[in-house]
Order: sequence, then structure tokens, then C-alpha cells
Amino acid sequence: MNRWLFQLAAWQRNAVFYGLLFLVVIGFNWPGLQELLKTQPDFLWRFLGFYTFCYLLCWVHNWGLYERLFRRQRYGAYLLGCAGTLSLWTVACGLTDWRRPTNWLNIFFSGLLVMLFGWGLYLIYHVVFRAQQQLRNDLASTHAELALLRAQLNPHFLFNALNNLYGVSVSTPDRVPEYVVLLSELLRYQIESSRQHRVSLAEELHFIDQFVRYEREKLGNRGQVTWLADAPRTVLRIAPLLLSQFVENAFKYGGQLAHPVVSIEATLAGNELRFHCRNTFNARLRAATTSTKTGLANTRQRLALQYPHHTLTIQESDSVFDVHLCLTLSHDES
Repeated sequence: MNRWLFQLAAWQRNAVFYGLLFLVVIGFNWPGLQELLKTQPDFLWRFLGFYTFCYLLCWVHNWGLYERLFRRQRYGAYLLGCAGTLSLWTVACGLTDWRRPTNWLNIFFSGLLVMLFGWGLYLIYHVVFRAQQQLRNDLASTHAELALLRAQLNPHFLFNALNNLYGVSVSTPDRVPEYVVLLSELLRYQIESSRQHRVSLAEELHFIDQFVRYEREKLGNRGQVTWLADAPRTVLRIAPLLLSQFVENAFKYGGQLAHPVVSIEATLAGNELRFHCRNTFNARLRAATTSTKTGLANTRQRLALQYPHHTLTIQESDSVFDVHLCLTLSHDES
């Protein structure tokens, strides 16, 4: 069924149902109708009355017997109600001269067919309607959750950035202006991209490149930092700041060591992005570090909502934190 049918008012849906039922009645009786139209000029009005009676039969069954008896598990009363309703139908049709009935069993089963057809339409409508309503509720919940997660990105990134800037101001205060300029570029992208549903993969990788540069400057000659990324050959799009949390954590905890090792790699195989982030850390120092753990939890939620078929593997030893992420990107905004 088309989406517009579920957006109609009750009387409009009934009109659609009434029209479908009309076609069924015409189909069952078309040979006789052609002959009767020739011999009985007033037949059309009597036919419309009979047709209305068909609709009432469906209405009594669907909204009376089915909803009030069958769905409340009163099956015996439901069967008796159906038998009584069809008996009334048979008697009412038999007492008219609409088509000069001579076969009572045929009248009974024609009423049964009309009732079953109306019941089928009723069930189809309500099953599909409820499924669509549930889907709408799920989508609304998903959009609300994503909006909340995006709103949390800004303060979380700023919180980590200020912590990093504080460390620079203590160790090399003369380089603070340079870091402030670079940090402003990072914050600008972070704020602008968080308002979008998708950004280009090239922009996202450029942001990570700038962030790695920022962290390299802060580390100076300490440790080893490796950053490799394939240049996208097509315009692939990705959820903004989806990879940055892993990069932030790698430098946050790796930077606590005297000689940290941080390795970040993003490779492409068609539309599939494979992201690998690895860093060394000190378990004792990490345990002593205050952390809200909001960023990683948000990233997991965003992956589950926006890339349900992704693969995320996180392995942790005594001194190495290893992240492997694989997801399929698209060329559009969806």
C-alpha cells in the first residue's frame, strides 16, 4: 500500500475501502448485472442499496465481531456472531428480488466471500499501518539520539583541546600562539561539520591530518608518530568526526609516556574504509587520568545508528591499545 493511504482521515480510508469493495461486488456479478441493466431500469439504485449492505456486513464483522470478540480471545462468541451475521445476510438477500435468488447456499457463501475480503483489507491496512508507525517512531528516536550525540561532540572536543593547550602552556609557553591558531582551525571544522549529516571523506581526513600535526608539535621530539591515508578517488561521504575520537584517545593516553608510539592508517578498498589506530600507553597513568568516557561511548552509538553493518574491533594489552574499524561509505548524504 502506498504511504498516502496511511495519512488519510478515517472517512477517506473508508471511501477507498468502499471503492475496492464495489469493484469486487461488480466482478462477482458482472454477467448478471449486464442483463439486469437492460431489463430493469431502476436496478442501479437497488444495486447501490445492496452494495451498501455489503459494506455494512464488512463493518459489522471488522469493527464489531473481530475487534470486540476475536481480538479479546472470545472465539466461541465470535464464531456464533459470524454465523448469525451471515444468516441475517442470507435471509435479507433472499427476501429481495435483486437477482431472484434460488440458491440459499450460494447467497450464504457470497456473503462469506464479501466478509473475508473486507477482513483481509482491514488486516492488511492495520498490520502495515502499525509497522509504518513503529518505523516512524524508531526513526524519530534515532534522529533525536543522533542530535543529542552531535550536541555532545562540541563540548567533548573542546574539553580535550583545552587540556592539551594547558599542557603546552606549561611545557613551552612561547609556542602557545602557534597552537592557538592551529587549534582554532580544528575547532572551526569541528563546529561546522557537526551541523551536517555527512561530510566528504577528504575533509575528514584533512581534519585528522591537522590534528596529528597539532599533536606532533606538542610532542616535539618525543616518541614516534605515523599517519598514512589513501587519497579518495571519488567523493565519498562519512559521518563527521567519526574517526577523531580514536585519534584523540591515542594521543591523550600515548602522550603520557616519555616515548609514545602512535600509528594511524586509513585505507580505501572501493567504498570500504579501513581505519587502524594503535598507540602505546601506561595502564597506571591511564587509570589515574580523569575521564568521562563520553567520547568513545558516543562513537559506538553513532556507529551502531549510522553504520549498523560496521566492524569495530578493539584490542587492549598491558601497554598497547589497538583499534580496527571497517565501514562502507556512500556517495550521498543519507
